[in-house]
Amino acid sequence: MSVQIGRMVIWQQTHHYLGLLSVGVYALHAGLFTTGWLESMLAISFWSIALSGLVGWYVNRTAPKMLRAAGSQILRQDIPEKSRLIAKQAHALALVSAGKSDTAALADHYRRHLGSYFSKRRGLIFRISPTGVTRRRLHSGLENIDRYLSDEGRIQRREMSLLVQAKDDLDFQSAIQNRIRLWVSAHTWLLGGFLVLTVAHVIAAHQFTSSW
Repeated sequence: MSVQIGRMVIWQQTHHYLGLLSVGVYALHAGLFTTGWLESMLAISFWSIALSGLVGWYVNRTAPKMLRAAGSQILRQDIPEKSRLIAKQAHALALVSAGKSDTAALADHYRRHLGSYFSKRRGLIFRISPTGVTRRRLHSGLENIDRYLSDEGRIQRREMSLLVQAKDDLDFQSAIQNRIRLWVSAHTWLLGGFLVLTVAHVIAAHQFTSSW
């Protein structure tokens, strides 16, 4: 049984406000410039957390809108299986079109331009900053072969275009969800490092004051 304590948006806003408050408190306590290797490491760690917090604020503000633009949100762990299913459907459609001369252009186009798109993972640039450039290029390429297709072939071509769109939506959702996951991991690890340095700082300060 899970217990829900307040709305997620409220916790996020609270986290953001506490983060801003901690920046002011830290600046008053340590100032903007520090000396000593431990204090310098502590300062670098803190400002890294603050910077990652700003990145997180941007991600949390933009990610929901971007995910909604890509259709119904799908759980991250379900995306690979759904991508494989779409790839199978596209391959089966290409095989069907290859069986007739008036639809063979679609099969040839799939072999030359779409096979790797459906079967391979998107490139690093897309995963970092997903755009619709590849989707638009593939749609344009499919539309250009309409003149070589019969009416039945054009119906199959439109089905292939829908599969291209579905694959792109899944890749887009995967990129955005991985972006959120990466930020959470980085923010958490930075916070853990800062806490370790804080403990070391407190111990060093205690030993310094005790020596007097």
